Amino acid sequence: MITLNNGVELTFAYMGYFTESNPWRHSFVTIDTNEVIFITKGTAYLREGTRDYTLREGDLIFLAPNVQHGSFRVSENPIEFYYLHFYDKGFASLGLDKCYRIHDTYNYKNTFRKINHLFLTKKDHSLLECLMASMFLELKENIDQQRNKLCYDITEYIRINISNPPEIHEIAQHFSYSSDHLSKLFYKCFHVPLKQYISRERLAYIQSYLSTTNYSIKQIAELCHFENENLLIKFFKYHTQTTPTQFRNSLFASHLN
Repeated sequence: MITLNNGVELTFAYMGYFTESNPWRHSFVTIDTNEVIFITKGTAYLREGTRDYTLREGDLIFLAPNVQHGSFRVSENPIEFYYLHFYDKGFASLGLDKCYRIHDTYNYKNTFRKINHLFLTKKDHSLLECLMASMFLELKENIDQQRNKLCYDITEYIRINISNPPEIHEIAQHFSYSSDHLSKLFYKCFHVPLKQYISRERLAYIQSYLSTTNYSIKQIAELCHFENENLLIKFFKYHTQTTPTQFRNSLFASHLN
């Protein structure tokens, strides 16, 4: 067993490398270990509980203990993958995603190969558990960095287009994600719902016009792509409990004071 700094405990169970050149289907089983599957060739069609996953070369998936899994479809092509089983305490707190698309497949293949070699040569589990834990933490760090970059790219995209703010589905389409997935990633990064963030930025954009220009409410509504000034007033009052004119007058009064 290896204990990480945050108290997570990982205990290696067993692993192996599966290869099959004939049509193959994973039988449905329920096991008491966590399982990591890393596809190195072909396509696997796995169902865990009620969810289906199509996994291709370079895909990695974490399967939960005590949840039935198996193939929902036969893999017709030759298939190869590493499978690694382990026990845990507090593993969920690492915040790893369910599935990953691995781009640097060489290093991950090499790591799985090393762990498998240590297991087959019956070496002390402490070394292979270190490699296993290191792989999980590296995976989390790399994905967190990609996630953070994506989230900041989203904020920049919203900033550039804030005069006519995009809908969530338009942002998702721009970054090639589903709306639900993108919203979840954004919330993980900033702890603010994406819809709320867009409204907040749009409000700040309107307020900048009110505080720095003499444009009429109608002109600002046109610049901010509202169909009419009444819709702008309604939006503004909903988020601030005051009207644009009252907001502007309050700024004027504070300047006088």
